[in-house]
Amino acid sequence: MKTDDFIVTQMGTETHIFPSAVRTRRTIALLLLGGTFVLVGGFLMDAYSMGDEPRFPGAGWIFSIAGGVSAVLMWGVAAWSWWGGSTPLVVESTCGEVRYGKQVLCEPGTVEAVHLRCSALDDHEGTCEIGFVVRGRVKTIPSPLFASMTAAVATELAESVAALLKVNVQPPV
Repeated sequence: MKTDDFIVTQMGTETHIFPSAVRTRRTIALLLLGGTFVLVGGFLMDAYSMGDEPRFPGAGWIFSIAGGVSAVLMWGVAAWSWWGGSTPLVVESTCGEVRYGKQVLCEPGTVEAVHLRCSALDDHEGTCEIGFVVRGRVKTIPSPLFASMTAAVATELAESVAALLKVNVQPPV
């Protein structure tokens, strides 16, 4: 693969695909900053609901709770990303098994195709993720680091994995 978003290592018949350190750090930093921003915003909205001329009378606590819950969720995903940065996607090319770390995503020989799913807003390029078609159903990789890729990165990753598994890539829907 040519992209700097993932690091590919060959270990015998297994191919290990790790998110790069830059991708991991960028994802964690954005989630931590976003969570902090939401939390501070919630407290500021709460502060604006008090005083001589409240902007949101009686509803300020709602913003604090919503900001706090959102921040905790974003920080949780950041922690998950930190753990996921050292967890590889493992493709066993001889038997066709796909794992994420120790979790088996696809049993040997069951992958029918690599699925590319993109979401675009208006005419702008959206984000993409890859999955595996098994018995007509799509299984995705359970990691935020293997989601939210640009179309070019996702296409390159999908083509590389499909070549290892000797299957086709389903185009984005």
